[in-house]
Amino acid sequence: MKPFVRSILGSAPFAACVMLLSLSSVAPGQKMDHESYNGFEITDPVVLPAKEIHPSLWFVQSEIPIIKAKRDTDEHAGRFWAALQSVKHLSMDIPETPSVEDDKKTVHQYYGDLSLIAATNAFMFLMEDSAERKAFYKGRAIDCMLRAYDGPIYEIDPKVKSTPVDEIYRGTWLQNYGAAYDWLHAELTAEQDKEIRSRFAKECQYLFENLDRLAPNPHNHLSKPAWGLGSMALVMAEHPEAKQWLEKCIEASNRNTRFYYSEDGISREGSHYYIFSFINFFPFLYHYRNVAGVDAFDDFQPAFEWPVFIRNGRGWMPGIEDSYIRPYPSFLVASAYRDRPTRLHSRAPLGEILQWNFLNTDFSPFDNARETTGFNYTGASWDYAFELLDYICYDPTVPATMPEGSPTVFLPTGQTAFRADWAAGSRHSRFLLFQGVAECDNHAHFDHLSFIFEAENQMMASDAGYSRKSYGESIRKEWYLTPRAHNIVLFNNLPPRDPAESVTPPSLCRIDSEFFDYEEKSAPYTDSAHLKRAIAFPAEEYFVVADYLVSEEPGDVEILFHGGRASLEREDNRCLWAYEKDVYGDAARLDSLFIGEDVVMTEDSGEVTYIKGDYAEYPFVSATATTARDCFLQIHIPLSTDRERPIFDHRTIGDGHLVYIALENDITDTIAISNGRGPWRGEQIRSDARFVWIRDDGSGVYRCAARDATFLDLGVGAAISFPEPTSFAARLKEGKILELVLSDDGTPAAAAGVRQ
Repeated sequence: MKPFVRSILGSAPFAACVMLLSLSSVAPGQKMDHESYNGFEITDPVVLPAKEIHPSLWFVQSEIPIIKAKRDTDEHAGRFWAALQSVKHLSMDIPETPSVEDDKKTVHQYYGDLSLIAATNAFMFLMEDSAERKAFYKGRAIDCMLRAYDGPIYEIDPKVKSTPVDEIYRGTWLQNYGAAYDWLHAELTAEQDKEIRSRFAKECQYLFENLDRLAPNPHNHLSKPAWGLGSMALVMAEHPEAKQWLEKCIEASNRNTRFYYSEDGISREGSHYYIFSFINFFPFLYHYRNVAGVDAFDDFQPAFEWPVFIRNGRGWMPGIEDSYIRPYPSFLVASAYRDRPTRLHSRAPLGEILQWNFLNTDFSPFDNARETTGFNYTGASWDYAFELLDYICYDPTVPATMPEGSPTVFLPTGQTAFRADWAAGSRHSRFLLFQGVAECDNHAHFDHLSFIFEAENQMMASDAGYSRKSYGESIRKEWYLTPRAHNIVLFNNLPPRDPAESVTPPSLCRIDSEFFDYEEKSAPYTDSAHLKRAIAFPAEEYFVVADYLVSEEPGDVEILFHGGRASLEREDNRCLWAYEKDVYGDAARLDSLFIGEDVVMTEDSGEVTYIKGDYAEYPFVSATATTARDCFLQIHIPLSTDRERPIFDHRTIGDGHLVYIALENDITDTIAISNGRGPWRGEQIRSDARFVWIRDDGSGVYRCAARDATFLDLGVGAAISFPEPTSFAARLKEGKILELVLSDDGTPAAAAGVRQ
């Protein structure tokens, strides 16, 4: 199958110091170098056509019959069409112009609604056959364009906190208006055209002149309005300033994607802000390609692959960093990658993988949330043309193909997805995300070397999430982004940090086989203390977490584990987490064992929020000890509601621990860890490895794996040896090695010796 509690960190000054240290590895008060990271960028020279052709932003005139006919092609197109027909912006009264004294919501919704009325009605004008209905849609769209950016928008400084005219909204409004203008250009009188263009040009020039003041750092407040500015520059290509608008767009876009994205496409701000930016950059990429012939989809391809690499079994992007969980509407760009090779398949193009991702994503929790709250999952519910772009971009002619190759994916820039298979919605599937991306200075959490996982078709080990409902809530800083809200290891209250500014915590060992996966990452606390954390995936059935702490001086260690939306029964160092059937998955259980020398287990509670507004308090546990050098073990075995719990038998082995696990069908697993100070013995087993897994089905050992072993005596008449410390996984039969898989930095297989 595989080829290829709430407590805060002391006083506010101390917490601020820790944040600077752990998130960016820079001195307190020192700003990060926004040129210090190497993500990706648009590499082609800036191109703007000399002449305007309308329509061309989303499609040309000859394609309109195809767009109209699409509604009858399949159930998804029909559903998107029905949703578009019911959008309120097709029939709502055009709102009255607000004043500067009106509340934020009134002002924000006015500018959002006006742009959405313009876009949706202009599109329906093209789709409608009835002359009466066409006139109705046309009149509404033109009326809104003639009023674009009236009212108090230029009286309000976007730099004011909680402003209703923030630049992050304005980029989306520009893209809505640009589409409306493109579709109705031929219907405008000369006077209407002149007035509308002057309004759009004023907004574009305002953003061009003020963008760096409004967003001096290259995060989404810079890139979102820039992509809107670029789209309008393409619509108004004949305007004298259009070229400089487009140049500003590309320059700002590149600043953002070089720093806040990795070369693997990872959004360092998390899934929420990925989608929040996605809704602006994917339209711009279509517009740039369609109008100017520049295909920057090539440059952005890693960012469209990444959500598939890290999707869980329900198709959701994880709620890590400043994020709720998010679905990935990959169908919106499937047609753009119809013929492009991808890391996700050896033969099928990326477009087919993106279509599969869409068809195998459960959107129901997000649809339900929208029904009850009125907010969609984009983060721009008052601005983004949700139903309109769903219908335009869905391409029913793109087939769906499941990814192939190893479902366990190691991304060099810091994220690893342990996955049993690519199947969607299966109780037998397992998924774990291991987080170690170099931190940035925006929307970052204390989550280095953290993990979350899903099993039995239920989210289990979790991150606390983003916040209850919004960025500005005090509890976001008081709880959600604090270290104790994540599955990490603290040392003297410090979370792990980057080795240096914008440097990814290194991956020290990776093993990827059909029956055992493993990765070890490393991150420092200070110059004199560091953590090595390993995740193992034995038989691709359950998860093992091994932590190795080394410090020059003894200190307080705290290992945190959040079991998600579960009830907890604990007996000493063993926990049983119970999950009810809910919108996030099926009823299930999780059996967890925590091992460490002189470890003290305690319970606490803290909020968990998967989707905006759906927050509640749930238990979590911590294991504490005082040490300078030690190793700790977590074993997490997911269970169905009717499966018997395994039997654990723990004993110490020198400077480490050994656990026998009696599983179903007479299978016994052995897990051993050592802090690496010499050989150890566990009854019949002997080794000098830092980590060992052995599986016996009752007839003898037939699977094993080790980290940094020169020998592993299996106690069944067979031993494996190497001339140097080597990490491997092996499949055996009657004491003979049938398959040997080495770590990607390991010794060649020929160097292995086997004694029967």
